Amino acid sequence: MHHSELSSLPSQKPVGNVRLCLLAALGLFGLGALLYGFGRVDGYRVEHWTGTEPGQPDLSGRFYLPEETSEKLPGVLLCHGANNSKETMTLLALEFVRHGYVVLAFDFGGHGESAPQPASDAARLAEVQRAAAALAQHVAVDGQRLIFGGHSLGARVAAGVAWEQDRVRATVSLGMIFPAQTDRPRNLLLGAGFYDQLHSPAAMQAALQTAVGDAQAEAGTHYGDFATGTARALTYSAQVDHVLEPFDSTLIASSVAWANASLAKRPTAGQPRAHWLPIAWTANVLGTVCLALAVWQAALGRFGWERLREPGWRRGSALVGAALCLIPVASSRFIPALDYWWADLSLAMFLTLMLNNLLWRLQVHAATGPGAVLPWVLSFFGQMVVLAGSAWLGAMLLLRLPAACERLEVIWDLPGLLLKQPLYLLSYALMKLRLLLFSSYSTHVTPSWILLGLLLFEVASPGTLLILLAQGTQRLVCLLRWQGSPAPTSQPAVEDNSPLAGRLLASVLLVVALVVLWQLVQLAGVNWSLVLVLGQIAFAFGLLPLVVLCVLINCTSLGRLGNSPPENWGRVTL
Repeated sequence: MHHSELSSLPSQKPVGNVRLCLLAALGLFGLGALLYGFGRVDGYRVEHWTGTEPGQPDLSGRFYLPEETSEKLPGVLLCHGANNSKETMTLLALEFVRHGYVVLAFDFGGHGESAPQPASDAARLAEVQRAAAALAQHVAVDGQRLIFGGHSLGARVAAGVAWEQDRVRATVSLGMIFPAQTDRPRNLLLGAGFYDQLHSPAAMQAALQTAVGDAQAEAGTHYGDFATGTARALTYSAQVDHVLEPFDSTLIASSVAWANASLAKRPTAGQPRAHWLPIAWTANVLGTVCLALAVWQAALGRFGWERLREPGWRRGSALVGAALCLIPVASSRFIPALDYWWADLSLAMFLTLMLNNLLWRLQVHAATGPGAVLPWVLSFFGQMVVLAGSAWLGAMLLLRLPAACERLEVIWDLPGLLLKQPLYLLSYALMKLRLLLFSSYSTHVTPSWILLGLLLFEVASPGTLLILLAQGTQRLVCLLRWQGSPAPTSQPAVEDNSPLAGRLLASVLLVVALVVLWQLVQLAGVNWSLVLVLGQIAFAFGLLPLVVLCVLINCTSLGRLGNSPPENWGRVTL
């Protein structure tokens, strides 16, 4: 758009955006403070652990210890699932430490902060053995009273190490089944979400029956004897799926109670509380985004809105925003003890930059004025969240409908499922985004080359990433509704014919493809068994929700998303 065309557009300042952002920030911070009060766990400290061994990659982990450890306490080793990190085990760690345990949660090689390593069962077993040795040798730990626990892949590897070690008094396996024997591993607890996409309730019950040696064994019943190590049980939560099992209060409480019983340890009073913390953290991150967005929009408006419409000023402010994203990263070098705080602040600033660039681009081309843009954008993304969440929940319910008909008591847990699943999933998504954008976020935050590439792209073509996302979403909606392309409206097209932007976009897409391929090779190697597992995961987590999304869009009022004005707002030419 030429300068003469820019000068003819409305010259309003984004006052409406600022006020709305401030109100949203206030509400989110209030929600975060309230939930943090519910979930806060006191009386513990964290020690960073780095496992070094000649010829082996360094491992990274965290010890969670009660503040007062006058006597040696039982130790708990927690192993995360595939393509995750130790952060997914934080809620379990906090609940265990609240009950008087010393906990070590660590990253497998190639995950989180640990050094890269080609994945294999032998390598993972060796890593668990190294972490177990560090736990048993800790000055505050009784090395003869250990509990091993894990989720998904981590549970299988932890059980493999615990198999021959009598000092491991109990094994907690969340979301994973394996051919256990009646006495190995000792005192086995199987736990799963009722909506686990990878292991049905029937498969979990069959695994329990094998471990007990009784074809009539059922969930919810305790079998065997803790003193001899033959105790076995299966517990469900009807409020989560496979991904969110480490977040669930029912499974967390069952895990701690099982460890207490295995050690003949008298349980302490109180219900699990830490499961509120991920939602509180998410609210605070989004509140920081809204607050930063309000400050940024107000500061930009003072330069003169007509002048800021020019591409040079637009890219200049995007460059300043990109630099602000890296300030917390640089600050972490001087105050490393603040841990996650630096990475969270950088994540919030990165999201602020992307959203601000999107708003700016729409305001420059909108005929309705800047004050009306942010509400529409929030409404649009809100509908996308509702659609995606509904598809996910619908797929989970359909997947377990036959089993639910046999166990009608799960109906009572549907309100909890509808409340927890979307909120926990959002927290999980932000956690994964933090892992993707920062290669390390503990002692020294280091931005990954993916983050640097995205920042460069935002500077070269501000707002394009989110516009392409929204454009693709609307075209997907229209495709699912069998309508073709969205109908044109009076909304001006947002164009950017920069060759540099096109090259950068192609580079970003290529980098993402290479990262995905690299992760698959690091995770398990490319073989036929991996292809089968990936096919199962793609169906359970991708294709099935897409089918449900198609049904929802064509059969409910949510189909209005495909016709919501302005439909042509994301038309970008690269």
